[in-house]
Amino acid sequence: MDYLTTYPPQPNARVLDVGCGWGLTSIFLAKQFGADVTAIDIDPGVEPFLTLQASINDCFIRFREARFEGFSQEDLGHFHIIVAADICFWDEMVKPLIDFIHRAIEAGVKQINIADPGRPPYWELL
Repeated sequence: MDYLTTYPPQPNARVLDVGCGWGLTSIFLAKQFGADVTAIDIDPGVEPFLTLQASINDCFIRFREARFEGFSQEDLGHFHIIVAADICFWDEMVKPLIDFIHRAIEAGVKQINIADPGRPPYWELL
């Protein structure tokens, strides 16, 4: 959030929050910057928490149960920014995530921000 505050998105940016969990980053972007946010997570159980948190914060976040492997280049072309926090925790996620990043770049996504505490799979992305 410090990074996003320092380097804010353009007004009305379309953002994809990958591995959104309870939606803290999604809500921050929608509330602080008016971003149009779609949040995805592999766990459908997070949706009620995200919806409740968004409601409490008087903002709307679109939720979709999905994996990043399921996004085509065409799907990704609808977004200006992709954010993800703490999603690099298994070695087997590295290749699909690299492929996802390449599809996003080819689709014209302007900014991809991935925050991680520094696990080995994250460093393999670089």
